Amino acid sequence: MNRLPIFFLFLGLATTGIAAPQDSNPSVYEVEVAVIQNNLPDLEGGELWSQDRVDTNIADLDKAVLINNVPNPDSDLSRALENLDADSGYRVLFHKRWVEEAKPEGNAELIRINSNDGQLNGTLKFYLSRFLHLDVNLLMQEGDPTTMVQADGIPGALLYRISQERRIHSGDVQYFDHPKFGALIAVTPVLSNKR
Repeated sequence: MNRLPIFFLFLGLATTGIAAPQDSNPSVYEVEVAVIQNNLPDLEGGELWSQDRVDTNIADLDKAVLINNVPNPDSDLSRALENLDADSGYRVLFHKRWVEEAKPEGNAELIRINSNDGQLNGTLKFYLSRFLHLDVNLLMQEGDPTTMVQADGIPGALLYRISQERRIHSGDVQYFDHPKFGALIAVTPVLSNKR
């Protein structure tokens, strides 16, 4: 599968969004997150990624909460990931969901985003200011840290980072992008009777 159909898959999810349920509680949301590694070498356009620019610090990682909730297999995101899983050009590193109240930034929980193999590590914060916001801070390593050599000659894995905060609308699927990996995040209002 080439990049174009995957791009349109993400674009379709992002533009059509997920319908907001009737009788929803506007302060409680389901958050579903998927992080996907891109293994297609031709998508990089021959770019070399300088490792000296990658900040390896993930603020407050030790305070982040682990989530173990399995996503609904019938969700739009789960169905999209089934197609990606069948393609050797992509690898799903993380896929979880949880329910949380939209709180002010200072009171919002920091959620830990990590893969079982340690290749992905980071945090996500969902909060309410005047509008809803997502703050994503992810670090992905590629290769074996004991055998790889970075650009400056120091042994270690190659590192790639996504660090971005953005305002969002509930019901939309957000895509946080890096040529090596990306995060798809769906935030939808929860029905009042699910509280």
